[in-house]
Amino acid sequence: MGLKLGCAALVALAALPVTARAQTQLEMNQQAQADYTLADARLNAVYTRVMHDLAPSRRPLLIVAERDWITYRDAECAYRTSGSIGGSIHPLEVLTCRTELTRARARTLARSDCRQGDPACQ
Repeated sequence: MGLKLGCAALVALAALPVTARAQTQLEMNQQAQADYTLADARLNAVYTRVMHDLAPSRRPLLIVAERDWITYRDAECAYRTSGSIGGSIHPLEVLTCRTELTRARARTLARSDCRQGDPACQ
């Protein structure tokens, strides 16, 4: 009985996402970094596509907006995670916040993606 239960627990553990399986703070931080890197790559891909389709006269406006958004993201995450400064969980909280806001920004930019003939993109 004990062996069957132990095997079932291992199978259930193997089915969990990597973030749920991470046991140490280092592993959790590494997974959070990987999650953020993926979210940032997606945002960069969306940004590049939008910039390509945007009218040249509007591109400088998006550049400024994106720079300001990065400043906002960093300030917002600093505020949200200020309670854990000095703690071992702080890097994880910062990365989680940045990932969340970066994913949201990618969704927002994707919705503004220009399509052929869209007057807002001319």
